[in-house]
Amino acid sequence: MPVNTDTSLYSLVPDLLHPRIARHWQSWTACCDAAGLDSSAITDLSLLGKIWACSEFTALTMIRSPQLYFELLQNNALHQSLTLNDYRRLLDARFEAIASLDPSHTPQTSTTKVNDSALMQQLRHFRQQHMLRIAWRDLAGLAPTAETLRNLTDLAECCVDTTLELLYQDQCELLGIPLTGEGVQQRLVVLGMGKMGGYELNFSSDIDLIFAYVEEGEVKGPRSLASSQFFIRLAQRFIKVLNDVTPDGFVFRVDMRLRPYGESGPLVMSHGAMEQYYQSQGRSWERYAMIKARVVGGDRAQGNAIMAMLKPFVYRRYLDFGAFESIRKMKQLIDTEIRRKGHVKNIKLGSGGIREIEFIGQTFQLIRGGSDIELQIRGIVDVLNLLARKRYLAVPETQVLLAGYDFLRRLENRLQMYRDAQTHLLPEDEEQQLSMALAMGYKDWCSLQAECEKHRQRVHASFRLLLHKEGEDQQESEKDNASLSTLWLFELEEEEAIELLEKAGIAQASLVYQQLKQFSGSAQLKSISATGRERLDTLMPSLLALLAEQPDTAEVLKRLLNLVHSVLRRSVYLSLLNEYPEALRQLINLCAASPWIAHLLSRYPVLLDELLDPRNLYRIQTEEKLKEELDALVQQAGADEEQQIERLRLFKQAQVLKIAAMDM
Repeated sequence: MPVNTDTSLYSLVPDLLHPRIARHWQSWTACCDAAGLDSSAITDLSLLGKIWACSEFTALTMIRSPQLYFELLQNNALHQSLTLNDYRRLLDARFEAIASLDPSHTPQTSTTKVNDSALMQQLRHFRQQHMLRIAWRDLAGLAPTAETLRNLTDLAECCVDTTLELLYQDQCELLGIPLTGEGVQQRLVVLGMGKMGGYELNFSSDIDLIFAYVEEGEVKGPRSLASSQFFIRLAQRFIKVLNDVTPDGFVFRVDMRLRPYGESGPLVMSHGAMEQYYQSQGRSWERYAMIKARVVGGDRAQGNAIMAMLKPFVYRRYLDFGAFESIRKMKQLIDTEIRRKGHVKNIKLGSGGIREIEFIGQTFQLIRGGSDIELQIRGIVDVLNLLARKRYLAVPETQVLLAGYDFLRRLENRLQMYRDAQTHLLPEDEEQQLSMALAMGYKDWCSLQAECEKHRQRVHASFRLLLHKEGEDQQESEKDNASLSTLWLFELEEEEAIELLEKAGIAQASLVYQQLKQFSGSAQLKSISATGRERLDTLMPSLLALLAEQPDTAEVLKRLLNLVHSVLRRSVYLSLLNEYPEALRQLINLCAASPWIAHLLSRYPVLLDELLDPRNLYRIQTEEKLKEELDALVQQAGADEEQQIERLRLFKQAQVLKIAAMDM
C-alpha cells in the first residue's frame, strides 16, 4: 500500500494499479496547493480512486486544470445531465468574455474583434471540463449509455453551432454580408453525419460534417468577393478553431471526407451543386451515410430544405432490395481491412461489432424507408425497437441486438475515456485490461472478455442471418479483391497503398499508384452517374489484380485507363467487363500487346463486344460468311443511309481488330 494517502482511495482499485493512483494523488495535491485549492474537498475518495484507475484522461485533466473540477463541484454539475440549451448557456457565458478580451480594440487597431487564439483556448477548456463531467458520470454509474451518447453529441453540436455563429458575425464585420443572387443575406449550413447526426457520438470521436450555402452571389462589403469565397474562408477558419491541436488540446477532430467528391471536392457547395451531385453521382455508401444526417449548425431553415432535397436520394419510393448487396459489399471491404491490419479485436468494425448492428437496422431503412416513412429515423436503438414493433425483426432477436449494442457502446466509450484516444481495440496491456474490467464492472479481464465475445457472437449470428450469402465464404477468394477495392477507393495512405500493390505482384507500384490517383481526380470521373461509378468501382480492383500478370505494368495501365476514360459515360461497357472476366483478361492482353489496339478500342468501345468469345475473336470468317454478316448489319439499318454507313464502319473496324489480334 503506498504511503501518505488515505487507504479508502484504493479500496475499489486492483493492487497492480495502486502505484499509478498514488502518483496521481501526489500530483493532484501538489497542483491544488499551488492553485490555492483544497484537495481534501473530495469526500468520496474510493470513487475518485476508481475513476482515476479507469481513466487516465480524468486523472490528468484534474491534475493539469484542477479549477475545472472544482467549478463542476461548486455547481453540482457532476450530478447533472446537461441539455443542448444548458451547453449553449454555459458556452455563451465564456464567449461574452472573449468579445472584450482586448479593451484597447478599435476599428483602427484591429480588423476583427474576435481573438481566435483566445477563442480556441476557451473552447478547449470548455470541452475538457465537460468531457471530464461526462466521463465522471459514466464511470460512476450515474448515467446510462443513452445519456452519455446524447450528452457527447449535444456538447459537439453546441461547440459547432455557437462557434460558427460567432465566426460568421465576425467575418461579416470584416468582409461584408454574403448575399444570394436576389440580394438576400445567406448563411452557412452545417450537416452532421454518422453518429453526430444520430445523437450517438462516442467519447473521442471525429465529427463528420458537410458545409453548404444557398447559391452563388456577391458579398456586400468594402471589396468585391463572391459568396462562395466568403463561405470557404469561414469554413476554413471554423475547422482550424475546432480541429487544430494547441497546448490546450483540441475541441473536436473535424472530418470532411463525406462531402461530395470527398477530399478532392470543394469544401463548401451550393444547394444546387449538391442536388446535382447526389442525383447524378451519389453512390450506395452515400445513401447509407445520409440516413443519420441532420442540420447541426448555421441556417436551420435552409438546412431543412437540403434534407428534404436529399430524402428521395436516401429513401427510394419502391422496395429497394439492392440494399442487401450494397451493404454486403461494404461489410466485405471492412472485414478485409480488419484482417489486413490484424484488428480482429476491433469492437466497432470487427465481426459482431457495432457496425454490424447498425447495418442490420439501416438495411431495413434503405429497403423499406421510402414506402414506410416511420423508418426514416436516425438513432439505431429507435430503429431496432421500431423494427420489432413492425415485426420485421423478431422480438428476441431485437433484444439480443439492443443488449449487444448497449454493452459494446459502453465498452467503446470506456476504451476511449482511458486516454481520450479514438480507439476501438481491446487492450493488450495488463494494466489497461484491469482498468477496463473495473470500468465495466467485472472482477477480471477474462470475465469481461468472455462477456464481450458472447455479445459479438450473438450479433454476428443475426447479421449473417440477414445479409450472408450462401457459400459466401467458399467464394470469397473469387470475388472482387477487397484489399484492392480499399486501395482504389483511396482509403489507404500512399505508403500503405504502394505496399499493397507490391504484395499483389504489381510491378512499378509507385508509378501505378500515381496513375490511379491522377485518374481518380479527373473531371470526367467526377461527373459520371452513380450507376457508372458503382460499376467502375467494381471493375478497377479486378483490373488491378489481372494487371499483375503484365511486366510493363505502368504502360499497360496507361492504355487501359485511356480506354476506361472513353467509356465512363457509357457504363454498360464497364458492366460488360464486370460480368465477363474473360473479356477483361482479353482486353488487358490485347492492350499490353499493342498500343494501336488499345487506341482502336478506346475510339470504338462497341468493339468490346468482340472480346466476349475468344474463339470468334481469333478467327477470320470465310468471304461468304463475311458477306452474310455484313448484309444482315446493313439491313438492320433500314433506309437510314447514315446508319448504314456507321454499320459499315464498325464492321470494318471489327475485322481489323480480329486481324490485329490474330497477328499479336
